[in-house]
Amino acid sequence: MKKLTIIFGGSIDYYDKNMGVFKEIGDVFGCSIKKIAKSKLTTKIKKINIEILFAYNPTRDKNYRVNKRYLETKWGQTVPAPADEIVKKIKKSDIVLFFGHCGGFSGKPGIIYTPETFKEIFFEEAIVKHKEIIKIKPKNKIKINNILAGKMQGKKATLITSNLTLNPSSIENNSKEHLIKLAKILSNAGDIVEKESYPVAKYFKDKVPLGVMVVCSDVLSIKKYMMDEKFNPSPKKFSKACIKAIKIALKKLK
Repeated sequence: MKKLTIIFGGSIDYYDKNMGVFKEIGDVFGCSIKKIAKSKLTTKIKKINIEILFAYNPTRDKNYRVNKRYLETKWGQTVPAPADEIVKKIKKSDIVLFFGHCGGFSGKPGIIYTPETFKEIFFEEAIVKHKEIIKIKPKNKIKINNILAGKMQGKKATLITSNLTLNPSSIENNSKEHLIKLAKILSNAGDIVEKESYPVAKYFKDKVPLGVMVVCSDVLSIKKYMMDEKFNPSPKKFSKACIKAIKIALKKLK
């Protein structure tokens, strides 16, 4: 029996309780989605086994450990393993999809992206110093054949994966002006930033058909769209994009 693997960038609690993604998927496809581990779901659609996994941050570094502790103690979330560990647990799959949210360097929230080029950046500390911003340079560019590109609503893009959420609280003195400066520098190397997809793209790009879809949740260069306590992405738009991507994958698996 064929298998589709879906990796979500973030915690199961966020996508289940905050976004309601799995209820929407279950309603549309008429399937029952079962939780079989802390960060693992399974279901079956049209005789195709579907495994749903979650990843948080690209790798298990200092920033991962700090944020994991914060999310678990303050918000009671179940924080999954980082992406570079999750991909190695997937032994066999006919298609792999990655879904997540991203920050834009321009534009507005709600834009859907199907990136084909990926780069990465790493920060040693949880706070970016002002003097460090001009030195930041994404590297290790890779390209994939994104099976979703051109098949659904989604802009092509160069995606930068960061080990740090880039919002005002991650900048020295909570400086929005310096976050805007950082966005301008990063925009010379890419279009959007998120935290998990690079290890997924790197690991699977030459192994199985791969699809990556992210929806813009915040914009680093525009103060009213920056990620803060009012952060509230549109659940309906995200779920709709996920469902469209799943339909594309299921069609390829017929």
